Amino acid sequence: MIESAGCGVFVCYAQERLLQVLNDPKPTVIGWRKLEGPNSHPQWKKAVHEYAESLINTPYEKNFSDFVKAWIGESEWKKTVASFFSDGAKKGEDLDSLFCSELCAAIYKYGHLLEQTRERDSNAYAPKDFSSGSNASLNLQPPWALRTEVEVVTRLPDDDAPALKSRRGQCSTPNASGQLISNMVDSRSACDAAAANHLALQQALSAESKSMGVKGKSLH
Repeated sequence: MIESAGCGVFVCYAQERLLQVLNDPKPTVIGWRKLEGPNSHPQWKKAVHEYAESLINTPYEKNFSDFVKAWIGESEWKKTVASFFSDGAKKGEDLDSLFCSELCAAIYKYGHLLEQTRERDSNAYAPKDFSSGSNASLNLQPPWALRTEVEVVTRLPDDDAPALKSRRGQCSTPNASGQLISNMVDSRSACDAAAANHLALQQALSAESKSMGVKGKSLH
């Protein structure tokens, strides 16, 4: 799994990372949406994997204006409101540093999954845009489609058998770059602490929006 968190873009074992979050003393809720479409073409998959790998080690988002842009949207009047926060909220595509949904949007755009006439800059997509919520704004190009979210759990209801367990080291197959996935995985336990910067940014943004009387949307 490729992820962008407080320490930047990195590769991790999906099951191990999910368990780390779900087994936390204060766990969050994680939803999974299956992407459906003509993704069985080997050359397409290889190209998308290689592009995703090229983004590894990109720093986590450094520009507060990018969070503002994703949070407030891209209509002209919203850009005017965003300008009160920062002139940078009006800038275009910028992949020098990436937050979580910006990373997803960049990969979707590279894979030509989005309607080109309605796609936005990657830094204009918030996490809620990848949900099935009524306030989501993600226009996929047919025949691509995302299924409704399914909650990821560690145990099935009324069952002691784990539904999700760690299997570290069993995915040591070559990736698109030819590297072993096991060699690309970093130990990112410190990443959670670094991600506190993200939370601080959201809290600052929320405080600013309240002072201006602007109704905002959460980045989660």
